[in-house]
Amino acid sequence: MAATAESEGWTHDEFLEDVMRRLACSQIAFECGLGLTAAQHLEAALTRGNDVEAWLAIRGVFVCAANVAKMLWPRPKDKSLKHALEARGTQLQSDFEVEDSSPLHKRDVRDGFEHIEERLDRSVKKTGHFADLVIGPTDTFNAQTVMLRHYDPQTGQIRVLDATANLRDIIRELEVLRPKAQAKSLIK
Repeated sequence: MAATAESEGWTHDEFLEDVMRRLACSQIAFECGLGLTAAQHLEAALTRGNDVEAWLAIRGVFVCAANVAKMLWPRPKDKSLKHALEARGTQLQSDFEVEDSSPLHKRDVRDGFEHIEERLDRSVKKTGHFADLVIGPTDTFNAQTVMLRHYDPQTGQIRVLDATANLRDIIRELEVLRPKAQAKSLIK
């Protein structure tokens, strides 16, 4: 028998909020799963030396991480949803023991991928020397070279212009979060 507001002793609004929170958990678990699959594709692409597939997989990890972050730290455009979504996000952070220091919360690299066109002029015009879509160490580039997008598989460090993050840390966070979200998920 499905739970109802009356069977749980909740008001209708409390019941609906529980359903919404559990649906959010389902979405978080799904996005974590997709992100982890993208991470597996990244490893396979790196093994094959296929940089295009590697960058596609990196983008996949970041898109999924961004979608999880939007559930945990919502920034709704619709101001009528602001209170409910922020309260739900705070509750999910508490449920999953996710702190603001989480690598999922850091937006700089994600935003750099999404809005690189806004940042190119500032960065490239400084020196005129740039490299893009580099996979590997950067020690062969001079200090004046602006790295547009760079990933070092040895360290997990990823850079988009002047923003950096550690992809391994993001993947680990998705690994930790997925079973927690699955346990509270409405959709099993």
